[in-house]
Amino acid sequence: MIDIISAPKPQELFQNTAPLPIEIRSTLGADHYFVATILVDSVEYDVQTVSKLDDYNATIDLQNVIESIFIQDYIPVSSSTEIVELPNLIKQVNIIIKEYIRSSNTLVNTLELDPFKVINSEQLQNINLDNSQFLSIYDKYIKVPVDGVLMLPFFAKTACTLKLVKNDIVIFSQTLIDIYSIYALNINLKALEIIESDNVYVELNSTNQSYHKSLDFTNQTGYTPSKLVVKNNFNAWEYFYTFGNPKDTGDLDHKTLKLSDSGQLLKYRVNSTPKYLLNSGHYHTSYSSVINNVLSALDVLYYKNNEAINVVIQNKKRTEVKERNHYYFTEFLLDDNHVVVVNNSNQFRVAPSLVNINVSGLENEALEITKAEILAAYNGTGAISITFPVLHNKGTINVHQTSGVSEVSNSTTYLLADFEKIVLTGIGFGDPYTILKFNIQNTEGLSNTASIYFKIVDNNPSSLPPSISMADEVDVYVDANSKTITAVITDTEGDGFSMIWTQNSGQPITMSNTTTSTLLLTNWTGAGEYEFLLTVTDVRNKTSTKTVKLTVMEYKINVAANKGGLSVYGGQPGETAKFKVEFGYDAILIGDISSTGESETRRILFNGVEIGRVKYTMGEGSPILIKTNGTLVFEIEDTFDSDGKITKSLYNDGIETSKPDVKFILTGIISVESATGSDTVWGNQPSMYFKFLYNTTAF
Repeated sequence: MIDIISAPKPQELFQNTAPLPIEIRSTLGADHYFVATILVDSVEYDVQTVSKLDDYNATIDLQNVIESIFIQDYIPVSSSTEIVELPNLIKQVNIIIKEYIRSSNTLVNTLELDPFKVINSEQLQNINLDNSQFLSIYDKYIKVPVDGVLMLPFFAKTACTLKLVKNDIVIFSQTLIDIYSIYALNINLKALEIIESDNVYVELNSTNQSYHKSLDFTNQTGYTPSKLVVKNNFNAWEYFYTFGNPKDTGDLDHKTLKLSDSGQLLKYRVNSTPKYLLNSGHYHTSYSSVINNVLSALDVLYYKNNEAINVVIQNKKRTEVKERNHYYFTEFLLDDNHVVVVNNSNQFRVAPSLVNINVSGLENEALEITKAEILAAYNGTGAISITFPVLHNKGTINVHQTSGVSEVSNSTTYLLADFEKIVLTGIGFGDPYTILKFNIQNTEGLSNTASIYFKIVDNNPSSLPPSISMADEVDVYVDANSKTITAVITDTEGDGFSMIWTQNSGQPITMSNTTTSTLLLTNWTGAGEYEFLLTVTDVRNKTSTKTVKLTVMEYKINVAANKGGLSVYGGQPGETAKFKVEFGYDAILIGDISSTGESETRRILFNGVEIGRVKYTMGEGSPILIKTNGTLVFEIEDTFDSDGKITKSLYNDGIETSKPDVKFILTGIISVESATGSDTVWGNQPSMYFKFLYNTTAF
């Protein structure tokens, strides 16, 4: 018999004391040994073989097992400094102890301990811990992964506030409302700029308890703050003046330049005065004055492993010579000895682009251009105003602003914040009817000019709408990447027109080029039918529409090249498919019968059923035209073979043709009985879409 002398209490499982022994005893003999099997949530986690310490007693230590469970399974990794709750700490641990005779390895006793759970919220309510254990019971499980996020497990038995303090400054604070919970504090050492010399501690406070725990990162693996060395300060502004760059008497902003692990600039901060900083990414902001000097001074430089780095401090000077604008900037190179080498350079600034706008309308009807349409022609940032420097009016152009409506003036600057649209009214028609220039300026004082062309057409009531020519149906296999549908648009009067594609029915699908004559379709949901509508409108507002159906096929259909016949492939082996074959067209067969010079009548059969007869003279060598008597329909039910294929032969009176060119329609359907049960209804089902229109010898 195995007796339990002592075992850890639940509150001891994660305390910072060692070991966590289970003491057992057996009186059967000193040559016996024990095997302890530890299961976590019924899964075998660890097996320990333990010898007796004397004739009776043995000890099983749970410390390493519990620690391994905790570290490996529970603490999450986060890239930000935050507190996360650990609800999955509720794990049931079962221990089974077996006693064996050493000489024969014979099992003589088995004991299963009462199951207990790793510390959870219920047990926390019954644990009495003093203040020193409030946080420190989990100290030994602090770990730092490679990404520099320290994970500090703790629990809160009451509502409390946790603070992270660096050099007597609180850098993180969070109040925990839920009590009786277990948490992990993720500390992103890099984001918080914690280095080796910093004094960092955790403070945990509740109404009647408090705890102060200093954190030592020196021996933590995966993060070595000592690699970031604080070098001596230098005043970049002094060098800035020394080399004669434009000076600025404005406020100087002393901030810190930070580096990433690779030694590149991580981030910088500036005050409200525009500042500029360039490195390998050429990052800069916009400017608002004629001369803006950049980052004024660098207080502290984090300098990684004495590697040389490039710091570019840029100031801008706007020089208006033939509309050319310049950037002036200064580059600081810090070498291994921390010696600053300065180089000056400049580059041209490019004005935003602006494209022409073409607008069409009917005579005697108002024609407007909105602010959105005008801004769509502008390629740039910070647009603030618009002017119309050149006007050639054959009608009246009014400017609509939030403050009111007035006739356009070529000497007025209109703020885009108030601008709404321009409206042309007048009589007559021509090409162009009216031309005007427009100019958009941005916050940097840069601008560009383009033209607006109004084309007015006569309002002819007898005008015909555009005509649309395109296929009624198109097909594509489900595994294809894309499908295009092309329409040909003609207008008898030669008027301009616009078009738009829309989807009428079917599952979601991606439509591109929807305002052109060629629609591009991608990313269909699956096999099935999709219908699209093309609407074409000419400049006289005459409209035409036409629909097209896309069938996305799941199975590929083929007439075999080496044997006359039809094959359907791409199915699931063993799956039964029902489909029908309709013969409503002429079929052409190329015979392979030996030339005997005799005339003979032959039958043409599909799947053993006669579909026509022909009389021909052997040896003529010409194709045989077979006429079917009306539409012949064959309903076929068959099973896909191991290759996922169904094959049906096409015979010339029992002799297989070598390369049949058969015109027929195959529509793959799953049969569904109608409500009356008397007829078979053939309907397209999502799992069985396939269609074959016309086959050629290319197969």
